[in-house]
Amino acid sequence: MNRFSLHLKTRVEFGQGVISSVGREASAFGKRALFLYGQGSIKKNGIYDTVVQSCIEHGISLKEHPGAVPNPVISHAVSGAQAAREFQADVIIAVGGGSVVDEAKCIALAYYTSSTEELWQYYLRKKTAQQALPIIAVMTMPATSSEMNGASVMINDETKEKFSTRSQVLVPEVALLDPSVTLDIPLHQTAYAAADIMSHVLEGFFTRTDPFSPVQEELSLGLMSASKQSMDKILDDPRNFHARSSLMWAASLAWNGLASAGWEGARIPCHTLEHPLSGLYDLPHGAGLSITIPAYLTLRREKYADRLAVFGRRVLELEDVRPDSVIHGLKQWYRKIKTPACFNEWPQVPSFDIDLLVQHAEELNRIWQNSDFEPGEIRRAYELMEH
Repeated sequence: MNRFSLHLKTRVEFGQGVISSVGREASAFGKRALFLYGQGSIKKNGIYDTVVQSCIEHGISLKEHPGAVPNPVISHAVSGAQAAREFQADVIIAVGGGSVVDEAKCIALAYYTSSTEELWQYYLRKKTAQQALPIIAVMTMPATSSEMNGASVMINDETKEKFSTRSQVLVPEVALLDPSVTLDIPLHQTAYAAADIMSHVLEGFFTRTDPFSPVQEELSLGLMSASKQSMDKILDDPRNFHARSSLMWAASLAWNGLASAGWEGARIPCHTLEHPLSGLYDLPHGAGLSITIPAYLTLRREKYADRLAVFGRRVLELEDVRPDSVIHGLKQWYRKIKTPACFNEWPQVPSFDIDLLVQHAEELNRIWQNSDFEPGEIRRAYELMEH
């Protein structure tokens, strides 16, 4: 294992009813909060009222900034930062899934920047955040680990580039995780989340170069298996509280730094391929990953034959663990849970422009420097996604 530094800054409050403490949590940072949320579903399921009432009880004034979208855009974050400055917000309360929390981080950073152009420099990795408003994350859609990490993924409205920034100052201070609020999430959205959660440990599991790292390997296999088992139970019983709880906790653990700590060579090539898909075509991130992962594994099936066998046995519970059989088994599981496994299974987009996808992915690959693609392989990977 490599030398590493791990700082799990976020305090997690997990369990039924924890959202009602949001006002008390916010009062530790001041008396004025920017209240960021999405398209209004929290007003239908009672979460909005819980947040507002808790803040009233603890003397927290709120400035609402609704309208965060599943693939968050810089323009909405910039307007949120302007609202936060005018309101003199002390803290951001972000209520939603990973996209809402990602945008909260962008707002927290934009609060201290002078322009959209300056803000985008952080996402081009030309600057690193040193100052940000504190964030309280109230998770209603578990998937990305954004509530426990310092990454913010955003889309540039003009270029449609989907890039990210990362800094310890962007890690939320508190995460409130109540699995009971996830019981009625539609199955297709839950499936995208499960694919996303699994991807966060799957990529490191396959790309790592450590010859011996049983702690990280068993942790990763356990998280992937738990995600699959939980999703399978939810398919049979969508309101299974224990399965929903396990999926929510797996989401927080999958990409908070714990599973990949010290893992030599671990990279994220599938995310390099996926970001252009959701950036250009507005796919749900998890749906894009369930398309890109089988293609990447096919590209590497000979190199990863041994790992595919372990993954097939331990996670997919297959008897035939030959590389092509395991990749087919993964595709079949994606299809079972109703998330796409190739381009033609996402009918909302009549055709994908591979030339444009390659252009965006190669630029992202240059900025991140966190994949293993040789020249021409990015194009080949997209071609493998067609069927």
